[in-house]
Parts: sequence; C-alpha cells; structure tokens
Amino acid sequence: MMHPRWLKLHPFNDWLRTVTDLIRFKAAHGRTYDEIIQTVRQYGPESGWDEDTKRFVKLAAKIAKRDKDEL
Repeated sequence: MMHPRWLKLHPFNDWLRTVTDLIRFKAAHGRTYDEIIQTVRQYGPESGWDEDTKRFVKLAAKIAKRDKDEL
C-alpha cells in the first residue's frame, strides 16, 4: 500500500496531475472502474472532496477505462 500522503509529497504536490497519473496507472494495469475509484478515495485533495473533484475523478476513470475504439 502507498503512503497515505503519496499524492501530496514532493514532487507529487499537484493533486490533479498526480491523481490523473494514478488513474492512468491503475487502468493500464487492468484495474476495474470500481477499484480505481476506491483507490483514489484514499488520496483525496487537501481541501477535501467537493462535487467538482468527485466529478473529475469519475470522468477521468471512465475515460481511462473506455474501449480503445470509442474515441
């Protein structure tokens, strides 16, 4: 398991970029949408979860898990 502050420590101090990298990494290694969302919930933004950050994570996970011929 990763350190709880993994996304907040240098050089990982840009939450949006690093959570996107985490989602891409998990999707590339065959994790399901639910597994990705569950993992990202453990590494929330310092300001806390709001509707925009929740929507961003869900959309990023759906894009990462899409079929390759969908775009």
